[in-house]
Parts: sequence; structure tokens; C-alpha cells
Amino acid sequence: ADSQVPQNVEHVTVTNNALFTHVYGTEYTEQQAWKQKGFSHYYDVNDQVHRIYWNNAIDEIEKRKQPNDFILHFWGVGTKPVADAHPDLINVEPGIGNGNGFARWRVYESNSVRSAVEGVDSVNFCKQDWYHITIGNSFDLEDFDYNSNKQDYVLYIGRIGYNKGVDIAIEATKAAGKRLKIAGQGSLADLGYTSTPDHCELVGYADPLHRRFLMSNAESLFIGSRYSEPFGGVTIEAALSGTPSITPDWGCFPETIVQGRTGFRCRTFSDFVTALKQAPTLNSLQCRLHGEQYSLENTAPQYERYFQDVLNTYTAQGWYTL
Repeated sequence: ADSQVPQNVEHVTVTNNALFTHVYGTEYTEQQAWKQKGFSHYYDVNDQVHRIYWNNAIDEIEKRKQPNDFILHFWGVGTKPVADAHPDLINVEPGIGNGNGFARWRVYESNSVRSAVEGVDSVNFCKQDWYHITIGNSFDLEDFDYNSNKQDYVLYIGRIGYNKGVDIAIEATKAAGKRLKIAGQGSLADLGYTSTPDHCELVGYADPLHRRFLMSNAESLFIGSRYSEPFGGVTIEAALSGTPSITPDWGCFPETIVQGRTGFRCRTFSDFVTALKQAPTLNSLQCRLHGEQYSLENTAPQYERYFQDVLNTYTAQGWYTL
């Protein structure tokens, strides 16, 4: 109900804060709580919030739908019942960034996550789908400031946890003699720290303005994810700020980080320490230009083309349409 949409766009309320509070507690609606801790509740896609959301969304779509309308399922399997209720419409999953996919028409965030979800059969057998494609996430250039005059700190921004390799960032920056600013939700206590290391500063939750400042002034961004990141959007946000990124060499990063140009992809502790020392020598403008390929203006035409390709399977000769 609190959503704000552009003029001439209809917003239809299907859930509200009272429902969130009833099911999840106040942490979901009290900003200070989730800014400090994040959302700690378990995402059960069969809970009461989802069931009410499905029922209301199904009914409201039924009132409005036209032949060959598209439904975009940004919450994946969390909205599958809505797709099941409207099989006559064109159900698309955009921005898939997890290990699941249900829709006939799919857009993944990276080739890495697409290959992982499609599985080994796509390698061993002819089990590819021409309409399961990759389009990277999009960013508003107005949200970031390009800056080539950096301050002497490394930035980590994200959830504070083992999965994101925050401990690697702490250890590597110490070995490289660098200051580390840590922005995000969670606590170092979860990583076994009883106090904040001397070379580190915890800056808490970074809203858009604070993020803009932190990213544009950092000499590098560090993300040490131990899992295969499906997109790792903070690296693109950093690039748009003229800031190179230091990452592992798996997941999406071989697609989004140009080695030695817009950052460094690492496999050993030595790689991370060396990258921290060399990152300030990289060209900030090259980072910015690389990040701009993910702008709203560059991403929108990719979706327009994909939607037309899909529509052709309903209204023209499908894959053979010229």
C-alpha cells in the first residue's frame, strides 16, 4: 500500500503492513530493526502473507487481463500459483538469481547462474532452450557519483556474514596495510569477533545517499563471496562510482569484472592482498564505462527485444519469425 509508482502507472494493493506485522512481527515494518539486523524471518513461500498475496493478485489480474499480456514474476516460485492461475497469459521470470526457475520464459542475471540452474544435462545433451536467456541487472546512473579522486579506504558493503567473506576482507586488508569500512546489516560477532579490529570501521546500514558517498570515495570495493554470486550488483554500483572491485574468480565475476582493468579476480589469500595493493593504480574512467553497460538505458532495449521474441511465438512464426 505504501508503494510509489510513476504517473500513469496503476498500483494495485494486494498486501499491507498490518499483514506483514501479524505474520513476521514488527521487524519487517520498523525500519530501525531491519536496518540493523536485516530480515531474520524465514522466507516460507507458503506462509499466510504469500497465500493472501496469491489470492488477491490472481483476482486483480483476472479483472484486468487482455490476450497476450505478460506477467513478470520477480519473486520466482513465490508467485508460481499466480502463473498457474493464468496459463493463458505470458508468464516470464526476469532477473533469476537463485537455484530455481519454473516459467517457460526465463531471464537470468548471469550466464553463470543460468548454467547452474540448467544443469549438467545442458552440457552432456542437447538440452538448451533458445528462450532461456541472460540479461544483467540494471542501474539508474543518477544514483551514483563518478569520482576519480579516492580516499585511502577499502569498502565492504552488504550482509555481514561468512557467506560474503567479510572475514576474508578483514584479514586481507590487515595484511595489505589498508583501512576497511564495513557497511551493512549484521554483526562481526557472528564471525567470531569479540571486538572491531583496529583497521576496521563499522558504518552500519548505508542508505542510498550514504552508499553513494562510500562507493565514490573508496579506492576499491571488496567482496569475498564463498558461494557462486548470481550477479553481485555491488560491483557494478562500485564501477559506476569509478571504483574497481576485488572478488573471487567464480560465479558471475568472470562476466562482470575485467581482470586488471575494472578490478581483480582472486583465488588465494596472496591474490587478494596483491589486488588490494594494485587496485588504486586502475583507471577509474574504465570502471565507469564498464559499469554503464548495465544502465537502465542499455538494459531496457534488451528486454524489449526479448519480449518481442517471446511474443512472436504467440502471434507469428516463433523462432523462425523474420
